[in-house]
Amino acid sequence: MKIVLPEDSKNRLVKAANLLKRGFAKWEELPKTTRNITAGVSFVVSGLLIPKAIFILLISSVYAGRHMYLSGEVEEAASEIIVEKDHCSGDCCQSDFGHP
Repeated sequence: MKIVLPEDSKNRLVKAANLLKRGFAKWEELPKTTRNITAGVSFVVSGLLIPKAIFILLISSVYAGRHMYLSGEVEEAASEIIVEKDHCSGDCCQSDFGHP
């Protein structure tokens, strides 16, 4: 069974599928060495650079949080939070769910 997609469609999903189909056809036309080099570079990028970027973002967020804490922004934001006190104090507000 072969699925034929219309080349000129208004549907975004069909457009994306056609783009993938053309890209895969171009990929298959490339020489084997070019495909291997491209695949190796993509593995290096995904294996080394992306975890390094995530680590740098983690460290920078820790330092940004530290800066916000030390500059008083965290205390200022915490002071703006309103906590409403319950009008009941004691055992009168505890609901009885049938327990003795």
